[in-house]
Amino acid sequence: MNIILTGRPGSGKSRLALEIVKELGLKAGGISTPEIRQEGRRIGFWIQDMLTGEKRVMAKVGFKGPKVSKYGIDLQAIEFGIRAIKRAIREADVILIDEIGKMELHHPGFEKAVEDAFNSGKPVLAVVQLKLLEKYKNKGDVFLLGDYQKVKSRILSILKELSRR
Repeated sequence: MNIILTGRPGSGKSRLALEIVKELGLKAGGISTPEIRQEGRRIGFWIQDMLTGEKRVMAKVGFKGPKVSKYGIDLQAIEFGIRAIKRAIREADVILIDEIGKMELHHPGFEKAVEDAFNSGKPVLAVVQLKLLEKYKNKGDVFLLGDYQKVKSRILSILKELSRR
C-alpha cells in the first residue's frame, strides 16, 4: 500500500507525514527534507536518513550546481538520500519519502529509488509536490491535505491495518 500526500506549499504535508510515522511506532526509514532556517528565513533544505538520523545539506542559497528557485542543489546529498531510501527498502517496516519534488528529481537516480520503494511491497508514505501529482497519482492512494486531522486519522488507520497483516 502506497500513500501519496500532497497539498499546497506550507500546508503541513511534511509535518503530518512525520507525525504519522512517529505515531505508528514502526521502524521507519527513508528521507525527510526539513528546512534550514536562519534568523527566521528559509535558506535551504536538509536531507535526512530516517533510520540513522544522519543528514546533509541538500540545497541552499548560494550553493553552486543545478538551481531550483534561489537554491543551489548538492547532487551528492541527494545521492545520500537515494542510499537512505535503498536502506529503508531493506531494513524498515514503513518507508517515508518526504519529498518527491523538483530538487530531488535533479538527480537521475532519485526517481529509480522512488520506483523501487513503491514496488517494494512495504507501505510507503510519500509527500509529492502538487505540481508533480499527475506523474505519481497512480502509485497509491492520494490524499490532498485540507482537513489536517481528518487526513491524519485516515492515513493512520490505513497504515495501522497494514502493519497488523
